Amino acid sequence: MLKLTKWRLAPFIALFLMVAALLLPALPAEAGERRQEGEREARRQVQNEECQECHTTITHDYEASKHGQSNSLSFQRAWKKAGEPADCLTCHTGGLEDVAGLACDTCHTPMPDNHPEQLMPTPSEAETCGACHTETFAEYEQSMHGAEGMACSNCHNPHTSSLKVANAQALCQDCHTEETHFFKFTGHAQQGLICSDCHLRVTGEKAVEAHSPRLHTFDVDLDSCTQCHGNAMHFPTQGSKELDGPATGSEETSLRFPISQRAEELVEAPSGASPVTYILAAAAGIGVGFIVAPGVESLYRRIKRS
Repeated sequence: MLKLTKWRLAPFIALFLMVAALLLPALPAEAGERRQEGEREARRQVQNEECQECHTTITHDYEASKHGQSNSLSFQRAWKKAGEPADCLTCHTGGLEDVAGLACDTCHTPMPDNHPEQLMPTPSEAETCGACHTETFAEYEQSMHGAEGMACSNCHNPHTSSLKVANAQALCQDCHTEETHFFKFTGHAQQGLICSDCHLRVTGEKAVEAHSPRLHTFDVDLDSCTQCHGNAMHFPTQGSKELDGPATGSEETSLRFPISQRAEELVEAPSGASPVTYILAAAAGIGVGFIVAPGVESLYRRIKRS
């Protein structure tokens, strides 16, 4: 009876062992990742411990920011999946593999030994941010903001990795007061658009932090317009998906051609004059002659007599 009971339990025991065999390898791996994340976090806390003693609020904001979480577990997984490229660590950890996020001395360097007696270096020029944000910095250099020598920190808070104000429109209005005043009377404003929708358009399929999500030349180009007006552009040569198909001869598809070609098609070729036109013109000339000739002759005789 006992043997029979064991045989009945055997399938369940085997199933339990199979499930355990599948789950057990995953559990240590996940635990290992969490342990490594905890170790990195602890090391970063030690690095910033001295700064926290005085700069409590700044340190708290920084640790919760994209900069402070630049070497998070999600990045680590994506980094390993990509084959652990060393270039990523240049920006995400300052080149160090065992640091969870960037530390204060990544930007505030070199740290003086007698701080706070000696001031901490606080670089404000755009080149400091451009060391990591290379794509955005290259675009910024082409902009009017770059030509004026503005720093990234004029708009962005480096410790929170966000704008200095919650409303981007209010940020633009700090300098561009006249433009933002008149903008609110436009059709774009009535549709709920703000300055950044056109002057900082998203360059990719979706906004991705740090990897040049918005065009920082601040220019409004054709792509800026066709994001919304792709179907309403006059004679578009690009940007309208609905007009990219084969021509069907309709009014809509005819707009796919450049203006010059479209104008040539609309110009009518001159046609030859009808013979009737010449007959009517001759008859009109003879009629005018009969009417005017007697008067001209009478005038000529008066002048001759005098």
